Amino acid sequence: MQVYTALALQAARRVPPTIIRANSSITRQSPLQRLRLRPRPFLSRSFSITTHSSSSNSPPMAAHTDTEAAEVAASSSPPITPEYLTEKLKQSINITHISMEDMSGGCGQAFNAIIVSPEFEKKTLLARSRLVNGVLKDEIRAIHAWTPKCLTPEQWEKEKERIG
Repeated sequence: MQVYTALALQAARRVPPTIIRANSSITRQSPLQRLRLRPRPFLSRSFSITTHSSSSNSPPMAAHTDTEAAEVAASSSPPITPEYLTEKLKQSINITHISMEDMSGGCGQAFNAIIVSPEFEKKTLLARSRLVNGVLKDEIRAIHAWTPKCLTPEQWEKEKERIG
């Protein structure tokens, strides 16, 4: 059995060693420098990465906690239901089929959606999601979990055959 040192392993993987200077100062942070490692709860050996946004005008994101989602939902005027989300999407996007499922047991905090539209033709999955999320921008702030599946009519037909 061969014993390798950390430097030998780095050389074998061709990874340059990282040098950190104690007296260096960072004047401008890049997005990667804003990443912070935080240890997870006791007895866990993994780390979670959190980002810190410096922009105050960044787009709204989904609520991070159920409490935050409940606070935003309480401040919004219409209650967030599958029917409400369906109608709002139908008003803005030409939808041929939509199925919306409340995964939270009725409290309006988690939704799965299958959205079928010819407007999704020749668009990437990211562009499709951005289109849908743009319509529901305010509602997504009040939802803890939002999972849209955006399909073209042809993809929907194949999906129906696959499901049976």
